[in-house]
Amino acid sequence: MIDMNHKYTTRDGRAVEILRTNVKNGAFPIVGIITEPDGYETQDRWTAEGRYYGPLAAGGPDSKDLVPVPTKHEGWGCIRDDTDYGFSVFLTKGAAEKYLSEEDGRVPKSHIVLVTWEDYQWQRF
Repeated sequence: MIDMNHKYTTRDGRAVEILRTNVKNGAFPIVGIITEPDGYETQDRWTAEGRYYGPLAAGGPDSKDLVPVPTKHEGWGCIRDDTDYGFSVFLTKGAAEKYLSEEDGRVPKSHIVLVTWEDYQWQRF
């Protein structure tokens, strides 16, 4: 389900601004603006799941289907040579350093690295 709290693009990467998710229009309650690469804007509509209204009869995916923009995260990871301790991620480098200082002597060798990852809100059509 498309949510106003998330960001979306079209399947082919064009920016989308969701205006409403509750339009009383049967199968197409989502209304938004697509911005073309040249800046030109068009309004369009989608199903609650983000399917573009044009190709629904064909049943396949369309370049204007909505896909979620990933949420990017970053943290500080502690990598240890002793696999019994595994891998830990902290929100700040200071927190990772503090954790390792408390573990000092219990792990043979440790490294702190910046870790980035993305979360997606997946949809199935």
